[in-house]
Formats: sequence, C-alpha cells, structure tokens
Amino acid sequence: TITATKGMMKMIGNFKGIANWMHKLKEKAKTDVEYAYFKITAWQAVKEGILEYDEVMQAKSDLPEKIFKELYEAEQSEDEGQLIMNESIVKVFSNVHIEGGIKYITADIARLGRDKTVIMVWDGWRVVEIVEMATSTVDESVNAIRLLIDKYNVNLSNVVVDEDGVGGGVKDYLRCTGFVNNAKAIKVNGKEENFPNVKTQCYYRLAEIINRNEIYINCNEEQERFITEELEMVRLAKEVDTTKIVL
Repeated sequence: TITATKGMMKMIGNFKGIANWMHKLKEKAKTDVEYAYFKITAWQAVKEGILEYDEVMQAKSDLPEKIFKELYEAEQSEDEGQLIMNESIVKVFSNVHIEGGIKYITADIARLGRDKTVIMVWDGWRVVEIVEMATSTVDESVNAIRLLIDKYNVNLSNVVVDEDGVGGGVKDYLRCTGFVNNAKAIKVNGKEENFPNVKTQCYYRLAEIINRNEIYINCNEEQERFITEELEMVRLAKEVDTTKIVL
C-alpha cells in the first residue's frame, strides 16, 4: 500500500536487539534525510502524564535491568554475562580501517542436511570473503577450500577446519590444521590458561578482540544479521566455576 500510494509511514516498536530490520532502519535515519527516528522513554511519558511514576518505578524494581532498559527506556543493554558489547558488534561491519596481515582460512563443515558449511578467508583480522554451502560432501568442501587457497595464496598450514564429524574427513584430505571444540585449552607463552576447552578459550579471546574494535567482516546483509545474532549469544554461563571460565 505504501509503495502504491507513496504515503508516509510511522512505525512504532520497542528495542529488541541490533540484528533486526527495525534497528537497521533506525540507524539509517542518522544519515538518510527520508527517514527520521524519535526515542520516547517512560520517563517522558511520566512527565506528560501518560504513565504514573510509581508504576514505572515498580517495573524498574521488578524487571531485569536489560528488559527495563529495552521496554521503558528504548536503550540497548547487554545481557548479563554477554561477553561482546553490542556497540562493538555493530562496528565489526564498519571497521574498514583494519589493516591486513597473514592470510588464513577457517572452515566449519556441516553434515549433509544440517546447518551450512561456512568458510571464511582472513587477511589478518579482516574477513575478506565468506563462502556458504547449503549442503556439501567432503569432496565439495575440499574443492571449495582449495579454490580459496589458490585465489588468496594461503599457506596450507594456515587452513583450520573444524574436524568434528564430516570436517574430520576434510582435514585429513587436505592435511591442514584441525580444530576440536573440546580439546584442551592452548598454552599461551608456555603457560596454561584457565579454560575448560579450546572452544571457550577462543570465544573469550574473540570477545576481547571485538570489544577493542580490531576485527572487520566484509559480508552481505543476511550474513551480517546471522553473525550479529551469533555474537550476541556469546556469553558466560549463568553459574561460573570459580576455577574455570565457561561459555
């Protein structure tokens, strides 16, 4: 209807994460003169006599801080235990100034009919290409990685494949580096780090680097949405072991 009539539209909603279409329109309003964004909080509603102060204070007392900020103050707020800041997640896709470096390829190989095979090409801390395959056999995954090795001149020793399941066959065929989620955490400068496994260790280090705004990912809009949702879910467990950091 809006397309046919070229009419004006008002969209009203609550803040609910940074990966959704509504949030992207809000960000677009910062630079596009055809869009405008207005934030109205519960405190403004109290001032105008629309809401009662005591009711808002009761909600603030009863609700988790994150939920109150989203519903009553229209502000983003990290979940308790969320390791990567929302602001830094957004910047992952605009940090074009990040310089390149040594090239790597990382590959998460999915079984047939389950998830997707995702291959990323890294130039230092820049992701320069992402290849997704809805279904892939060992041969298809190997061929896709080989094409990227040739395209970007990546050393085979810098190719890392998740060797759980089908990925084990890809790793054996290529004779590259394998990644095992539940393997022991890697020593750093000869010292053991206090993580239950290498997967947790890598997530924690990834969070540190992203929060320092040191990663850039070049991707399409759908990939950006998926990656944003994944990064928002990187968090500490609710009950953290005092001797180990758990994700």
